[in-house]
Amino acid sequence: MWWKKKPEVKEIDALHELEAVKEFIRDISIDLKQIVTSLGEFEELEKELRVAKGDLTATAIEAIIKLKESYEFLQNDIDVNGQRIKMIYEQFIRNAERAGLNNLVDKIKEKKTN
Repeated sequence: MWWKKKPEVKEIDALHELEAVKEFIRDISIDLKQIVTSLGEFEELEKELRVAKGDLTATAIEAIIKLKESYEFLQNDIDVNGQRIKMIYEQFIRNAERAGLNNLVDKIKEKKTN
């Protein structure tokens, strides 16, 4: 509709955002190791729980809470960095359009629709 304004597109500092994504990728191995450790701890507690016929210990409760929180933090970080990559991608297309690289922009948009 002609009376509705197009939402303003916020320019980003792509290099800054790329550095943030790279830092996340470097740090993710630490997060993954913590989650694997938490999984192992919880697995052992789950085995004990089966032997104990269902008596849930405070340690087991703490372990599953820790595992859930760690996984949620990781998921959130992945989502944030996925948004960063999307913003970098869109910024690249806008920069390419401004630079008159129409063939490149057309190829990118063609691949986006496929």
